[in-house]
Amino acid sequence: MHICYLDESGNSSRVTGNTAYFVLVGLAIPASTWRAKDAQVSALLNSHNLYGEIHTAWLVRRYPEQERIADFAKLNGSDRRLAVARERKKDLAKAALHGHTAVARLAKNYRKTDAYVHMTHGERMALVRAVAELIGSWGDAILFADAQRKSVYPRPPSTPRSLNLRSSKLRPATTTSLNAVGSTLVSWFKITTKLLR
Repeated sequence: MHICYLDESGNSSRVTGNTAYFVLVGLAIPASTWRAKDAQVSALLNSHNLYGEIHTAWLVRRYPEQERIADFAKLNGSDRRLAVARERKKDLAKAALHGHTAVARLAKNYRKTDAYVHMTHGERMALVRAVAELIGSWGDAILFADAQRKSVYPRPPSTPRSLNLRSSKLRPATTTSLNAVGSTLVSWFKITTKLLR
């Protein structure tokens, strides 16, 4: 039996959202080894003072407030956090001059990136590479993905439909990989989304 972690990037709707692509990625690992693999990833993250799930899109972006701090890379982790907090407070005050929406958008960005502000951009990129290399070293893991460019599809129907992962709508390689994970996993796992037709 395998345990499969599925994650999406983008929004499957052509009507809402601001993404050009919808990507679905899965990582399946044998149930007998998942605890050890989870411990490996956790140890790597913990060594960078990160705990729990990481969100790569927020992790890899540049944080302009860090770039404004003199000798940011030379500061220790707690001093980096304090310096970033001061810069962000100034930025939120400036955003308030443009109204509530500007403040809300900036505050959301800051909430999503707060866990990572103690790391330079280079350190964050190196961490992403290290996690990818670790996962890539697992010979018994199955990685699969499907990407859809939404502009090539006509507008979807207005009602959401359930997309079974065994559906013929998925690319053959994805279906083959899912079947390799085992029929037990595939039979119970469904994703509810709007079809991109």
